Amino acid sequence: MKKKSLLFIFLMMLISSFKVNNSYAVTNEDNAKTLKGIKSIYIVFEDFAQKKGEIGIKELGITEEQIIEKMELKLRLAGIKIISREECLKTKGSPLLLISSDIYLRGDSFGYVIFITLNQNVLLERNTKLQTSAITWNHMSYGIIGKNNTSDKILKLIDEISDLFLNDYLSVNPKK
Repeated sequence: MKKKSLLFIFLMMLISSFKVNNSYAVTNEDNAKTLKGIKSIYIVFEDFAQKKGEIGIKELGITEEQIIEKMELKLRLAGIKIISREECLKTKGSPLLLISSDIYLRGDSFGYVIFITLNQNVLLERNTKLQTSAITWNHMSYGIIGKNNTSDKILKLIDEISDLFLNDYLSVNPKK
Protein backbone atom coordinates (compact mmCIF):
# COMPACT_ATOMS: atom_id res chain seq x y z
CA MET A 1 0.00 0.00 0.00
CA LYS A 2 2.83 2.42 0.85
CA LYS A 3 4.50 1.72 -2.49
CA LYS A 4 1.34 2.66 -4.38
CA SER A 5 0.91 5.85 -2.34
CA LEU A 6 4.52 6.82 -2.95
CA LEU A 7 4.13 6.05 -6.64
CA PHE A 8 1.03 8.22 -6.77
CA ILE A 9 2.76 11.13 -5.04
CA PHE A 10 5.78 10.85 -7.36
CA LEU A 11 3.61 10.75 -10.47
CA MET A 12 1.49 13.69 -9.37
CA MET A 13 4.59 15.75 -8.58
CA LEU A 14 5.99 14.89 -11.98
CA ILE A 15 2.87 15.92 -13.87
CA SER A 16 1.54 18.61 -11.52
CA SER A 17 2.54 21.47 -13.80
CA PHE A 18 0.76 19.99 -16.83
CA LYS A 19 -2.81 19.35 -17.87
CA VAL A 20 -2.24 15.86 -19.20
CA ASN A 21 -3.76 12.48 -19.65
CA ASN A 22 -1.26 9.67 -19.90
CA SER A 23 -1.36 5.95 -20.04
CA TYR A 24 1.29 3.48 -19.03
CA ALA A 25 1.21 -0.25 -19.55
CA VAL A 26 3.45 -2.87 -18.06
CA THR A 27 1.87 -5.23 -20.54
CA ASN A 28 3.56 -6.83 -23.49
CA GLU A 29 2.96 -9.90 -25.59
CA ASP A 30 4.28 -12.19 -22.85
CA ASN A 31 1.99 -10.59 -20.25
CA ALA A 32 -1.01 -11.14 -22.51
CA LYS A 33 0.00 -14.80 -22.73
CA THR A 34 -0.45 -15.08 -18.94
CA LEU A 35 -4.18 -14.60 -19.54
CA LYS A 36 -4.43 -17.79 -21.61
CA GLY A 37 -6.78 -20.36 -20.13
CA ILE A 38 -8.40 -18.08 -17.55
CA LYS A 39 -12.06 -19.03 -17.45
CA SER A 40 -13.20 -17.12 -14.36
CA ILE A 41 -12.20 -13.99 -12.46
CA TYR A 42 -12.97 -12.37 -9.13
CA ILE A 43 -13.30 -8.55 -9.41
CA VAL A 44 -12.34 -6.10 -6.67
CA PHE A 45 -12.51 -2.29 -6.66
CA GLU A 46 -10.35 -0.20 -4.35
CA ASP A 47 -10.61 3.57 -3.87
CA PHE A 48 -7.31 4.71 -2.34
CA ALA A 49 -8.40 8.34 -2.04
CA GLN A 50 -11.43 7.40 0.05
CA LYS A 51 -9.24 5.21 2.27
CA LYS A 52 -7.06 8.26 2.92
CA GLY A 53 -10.11 10.38 3.75
CA GLU A 54 -9.89 12.40 0.54
CA ILE A 55 -12.30 12.90 -2.34
CA GLY A 56 -13.00 9.52 -3.86
CA ILE A 57 -15.10 8.31 -6.72
CA LYS A 58 -18.18 8.28 -4.49
CA GLU A 59 -17.96 12.07 -4.14
CA LEU A 60 -17.81 12.29 -7.93
CA GLY A 61 -21.11 10.43 -8.18
CA ILE A 62 -19.61 7.07 -9.18
CA THR A 63 -20.34 3.97 -7.16
CA GLU A 64 -18.18 0.90 -6.65
CA GLU A 65 -21.13 -1.20 -7.83
CA GLN A 66 -21.36 0.81 -11.04
CA ILE A 67 -17.70 0.12 -11.87
CA ILE A 68 -17.84 -3.56 -10.96
CA GLU A 69 -21.12 -4.16 -12.83
CA LYS A 70 -19.72 -2.57 -16.01
CA MET A 71 -16.60 -4.73 -15.76
CA GLU A 72 -18.64 -7.86 -15.03
CA LEU A 73 -20.75 -7.26 -18.13
CA LYS A 74 -17.68 -6.82 -20.35
CA LEU A 75 -16.04 -9.96 -18.96
CA ARG A 76 -19.21 -12.03 -19.37
CA LEU A 77 -19.52 -10.90 -22.98
CA ALA A 78 -15.96 -12.16 -23.50
CA GLY A 79 -16.97 -15.53 -22.03
CA ILE A 80 -15.37 -15.07 -18.60
CA LYS A 81 -17.29 -16.31 -15.56
CA ILE A 82 -17.46 -13.90 -12.60
CA ILE A 83 -16.74 -15.63 -9.31
CA SER A 84 -16.84 -14.77 -5.61
CA ARG A 85 -13.81 -14.37 -3.37
CA GLU A 86 -14.38 -17.83 -1.94
CA GLU A 87 -14.60 -19.38 -5.41
CA CYS A 88 -11.48 -17.48 -6.46
CA LEU A 89 -9.47 -19.01 -3.63
CA LYS A 90 -10.52 -22.49 -4.83
CA THR A 91 -9.86 -21.74 -8.52
CA LYS A 92 -6.57 -22.75 -10.09
CA GLY A 93 -4.42 -19.62 -10.26
CA SER A 94 -6.83 -17.56 -8.11
CA PRO A 95 -7.30 -14.88 -10.81
CA LEU A 96 -8.26 -11.54 -9.29
CA LEU A 97 -8.91 -8.40 -11.34
CA LEU A 98 -8.24 -5.30 -9.27
CA ILE A 99 -9.58 -1.94 -10.39
CA SER A 100 -8.19 0.87 -8.28
CA SER A 101 -8.39 4.63 -8.31
CA ASP A 102 -6.71 7.49 -6.52
CA ILE A 103 -8.15 10.95 -7.09
CA TYR A 104 -7.26 14.25 -5.50
CA LEU A 105 -8.50 17.81 -5.86
CA ARG A 106 -5.95 20.38 -7.02
CA GLY A 107 -7.42 23.86 -7.37
CA ASP A 108 -9.98 23.67 -10.16
CA SER A 109 -8.77 20.27 -11.37
CA PHE A 110 -8.57 16.66 -10.28
CA GLY A 111 -5.45 14.54 -10.38
CA TYR A 112 -6.10 10.88 -10.93
CA VAL A 113 -4.42 7.49 -11.20
CA ILE A 114 -6.48 4.53 -12.44
CA PHE A 115 -4.97 1.02 -12.28
CA ILE A 116 -6.35 -2.24 -13.54
CA THR A 117 -4.25 -5.27 -12.65
CA LEU A 118 -4.71 -8.99 -12.91
CA ASN A 119 -3.17 -10.89 -10.01
CA GLN A 120 -2.80 -14.63 -10.10
CA ASN A 121 -0.77 -17.34 -8.45
CA VAL A 122 2.65 -17.96 -9.96
CA LEU A 123 5.55 -20.30 -9.26
CA LEU A 124 9.10 -19.07 -8.88
CA GLU A 125 11.37 -20.47 -11.55
CA ARG A 126 14.22 -21.05 -9.10
CA ASN A 127 11.93 -22.74 -6.55
CA THR A 128 8.83 -24.25 -8.16
CA LYS A 129 7.54 -25.31 -4.74
CA LEU A 130 7.09 -21.65 -3.82
CA GLN A 131 3.80 -20.22 -5.02
CA THR A 132 2.84 -16.57 -4.58
CA SER A 133 0.38 -14.08 -6.01
CA ALA A 134 1.76 -11.64 -8.56
CA ILE A 135 0.56 -9.04 -11.02
CA THR A 136 0.73 -10.61 -14.47
CA TRP A 137 -1.18 -7.92 -16.38
CA ASN A 138 -1.27 -4.21 -15.55
CA HIS A 139 -2.32 -0.94 -17.10
CA MET A 140 -2.32 2.48 -15.48
CA SER A 141 -3.69 5.81 -16.62
CA TYR A 142 -2.86 9.07 -14.85
CA GLY A 143 -3.30 12.75 -15.39
CA ILE A 144 -5.12 15.90 -14.45
CA ILE A 145 -8.63 16.73 -15.62
CA GLY A 146 -10.96 19.65 -15.12
CA LYS A 147 -13.98 19.54 -12.84
CA ASN A 148 -16.49 19.48 -15.73
CA ASN A 149 -17.89 16.00 -16.37
CA THR A 150 -15.19 14.46 -14.16
CA SER A 151 -17.22 11.35 -13.40
CA ASP A 152 -17.86 10.71 -17.12
CA LYS A 153 -14.14 11.12 -17.86
CA ILE A 154 -13.11 8.74 -15.06
CA LEU A 155 -15.64 6.11 -16.21
CA LYS A 156 -14.39 6.49 -19.79
CA LEU A 157 -10.80 5.92 -18.65
CA ILE A 158 -11.83 2.78 -16.77
CA ASP A 159 -13.69 1.59 -19.88
CA GLU A 160 -10.63 2.20 -22.07
CA ILE A 161 -8.34 0.22 -19.76
CA SER A 162 -10.97 -2.53 -19.50
CA ASP A 163 -11.01 -2.75 -23.29
CA LEU A 164 -7.21 -3.10 -23.36
CA PHE A 165 -7.47 -5.98 -20.88
CA LEU A 166 -10.18 -7.68 -22.94
CA ASN A 167 -8.24 -7.22 -26.18
CA ASP A 168 -5.24 -8.93 -24.60
CA TYR A 169 -7.46 -11.64 -23.12
CA LEU A 170 -9.20 -12.35 -26.43
CA SER A 171 -5.87 -12.36 -28.29
CA VAL A 172 -4.89 -15.51 -26.35
CA ASN A 173 -8.41 -16.88 -25.73
CA PRO A 174 -10.23 -16.42 -29.04
CA LYS A 175 -13.98 -16.99 -28.94
CA LYS A 176 -15.00 -20.24 -30.61
